[in-house]
Amino acid sequence: MKIKVKNYSTKKCADSIFGQIEHKQCGWGWISLNKKRQKLLQAQSSTGMVFKDYKKTRHNPIIILILESPHCAEHANAKPCAANGRSGKNIFSHLCDVFNNPNTSSGAKFINNSPTLTSFLNNNIDKTIDVWVVNSVQYQCSLGITPICHIIKESNWIDEWHSSRNDFIQRITDMADTRDVVVINLCTQGVFVPMKEIVKNSLSGFNNNYCDGPHPSSWGRLKHVEIKQK
Repeated sequence: MKIKVKNYSTKKCADSIFGQIEHKQCGWGWISLNKKRQKLLQAQSSTGMVFKDYKKTRHNPIIILILESPHCAEHANAKPCAANGRSGKNIFSHLCDVFNNPNTSSGAKFINNSPTLTSFLNNNIDKTIDVWVVNSVQYQCSLGITPICHIIKESNWIDEWHSSRNDFIQRITDMADTRDVVVINLCTQGVFVPMKEIVKNSLSGFNNNYCDGPHPSSWGRLKHVEIKQK
């Protein structure tokens, strides 16, 4: 197996808004996307999709998607951007598929099986919702090694987590502020370090607003992608 180091970086990958969704006649869909991801998503987006620079939208309800740490594509540009590779493409292509398929949709690949998420979406069906991507650790724990070496990535992740856990919780708390919020933990389970469980345990203050699902980089190859209650 050939090992490569690609886009190794020590830069912080800041939290960023992915885009905004609204409920239309055909269900939930994107109405605008972050201009930072225009190069990644332009070919996949429909004609007329708006790419823009967002100002703070503290009045909108918010969905916070949590990943464990950035990898290579997130550092491909001069300024790091969260979920800027396969994960970003799958979030754009399929996140709303999950929202539009409650568990009653038998046989659907993308399923929302979370009462918390369903309640949040129903309560905000007439509003614009901000979708944000947050890395629990904002630095490249994988060191840009592909294929990912799990023992290196996860060892670095847990080392960084010990010093950044409180910062992560504060970032989520500040982002939620007084808004209606749902937090979706999309971290990988971890092979040597239970990253998903560790992140979940840190979010006990959001128990009533929490659900989880598989990492978006895997959505294309999974038979079912399910957001569920935990």
